[in-house]
Order: sequence, then C-alpha cells, then structure tokens
Amino acid sequence: FTDLSNASGTTITSWKWDFDNNGVIDSEDQHPTWTYNEEGIYTVSLRISDGDFTDVEIKEDYIIVSPQGGFIEIGEITGGLLKINAEIKNVGTEEITEVNWSITLDGGLLLTRRQESGLHGSIPPDTLQIVSIDPIIGLGKVQITVTAETEYLPPATKTVEGFVLLFFVFIR
Repeated sequence: FTDLSNASGTTITSWKWDFDNNGVIDSEDQHPTWTYNEEGIYTVSLRISDGDFTDVEIKEDYIIVSPQGGFIEIGEITGGLLKINAEIKNVGTEEITEVNWSITLDGGLLLTRRQESGLHGSIPPDTLQIVSIDPIIGLGKVQITVTAETEYLPPATKTVEGFVLLFFVFIR
C-alpha cells in the first residue's frame, strides 16, 4: 500500500492502516505491505495524524481477493450416444452474473454438429449448471470452454480438451 496523503502547513507523523475494516490497526508504517490470505471483498481505512489533527480515508470494497485458480470450474463431463454434458460450477463466494460457453468438436470423422454455444444468466455460489451438445457419433477432438463474469471480479475462463471415440468422451 502507498500513502498518498497530502498535508498542507503541517507534517504527518502517524499512519494507522486497517486492511479489513474490523477496527484493529494492522500497520503503522507509512507504506506497508499486507497479504490477504482468504478470498473476499475488503474495505481499507487509513487514519493519519500530525499529532493535533486526524483525518480518516475509507475505501469501501477496495480489495477483491478471488479464489485461487478462479471462481469457475468445468466439472463432470459425460458423453454417450445422446449427448455431451458438461457441468459448469461456481466455486466462488459471489454470484456469477453471466456465463458464455461453447462445446466444439473437431477433426476425425464426426457425424454430428460441430459446435454448440450459449449464454447463461446467473449461477449462485456452490451451484452448477449443465450445458450440452447432441448427438455425438464418431472419432475426433472435443473442446469445452467457459467464460464467466461476476460483479466485482475480472472474467475467468476455463477450457478442457479431450476426444470422442464412437459414443464416448474421454477428457485429458
């Protein structure tokens, strides 16, 4: 963190940082380093003083820590004579507001549509959505790509690849 405080006619002599807005002073350094170990959205406050006067700056929802590896996963993928199903899982703590997905089949000999894509609305935390393409018959490559957005985090993209052998899907 960098203190950008400006004091005219006086000198700032103390800095009190609260990095998670819990009322506990986490640092008294002017330019401290702080590590957030848990995902979440954090409000940060800085109280400065010249010994006589005090001022406080609060930055609400200033730091966003996303889950390690992102907030979206492609879960179980099943395939068979009728379709390829893929689970899109929200493994984060906030609601996914938009999901773009695509299943692409390529190469080899495939007697099927080559691509299916779509847009889903929200997926709450700890919830999954199933997307699919049907039918699949043949031999070729399969790629499943999902891009998801939340209100606060940058978009996250996950891709898995595998192959289709007759009626079955094998993901690597």
